[in-house]
Amino acid sequence: FEINDRTQLEPHAPFRYLNHSCEPNCDFDWFENEGANGVVAPLYLFALRNIWRGEELTIDYKCPATCAIPCYCAASSCRGWIVSFDELDVLDRTLDSSSDDNVQGSES
Repeated sequence: FEINDRTQLEPHAPFRYLNHSCEPNCDFDWFENEGANGVVAPLYLFALRNIWRGEELTIDYKCPATCAIPCYCAASSCRGWIVSFDELDVLDRTLDSSSDDNVQGSES
C-alpha cells in the first residue's frame, strides 16, 4: 500500500495475509517520531471496531487508481474496485475515457 507519493509498502508475514475490504475492521498506523535518526518507524495494526473470534482481519488496500483491480469484498458499501476512496474520481475518468476509446474504435 502507498505511504506517500514516493513510498509503497509490501508487508511481510503475518500482515501480508490481511485481505482487502471496502469496510475493513483494521488499519495500519505508524508514529512519525519513532522513526527518527534513520530508524524505520514501526508499523502497527489496530482494530477499527470490535472483531469477533474467528472473523477475518481486513484492511482497505487504498491502491492508487493506476493499480486498481476489481473488488469482490461484498461489503454493503463496496466501491467495485480496490482503489483509494480519494482516487475513485480519477478511476472513473480513466474508465470513461477507456470506454469512449473502445466505442470510437468499434465505429471505424
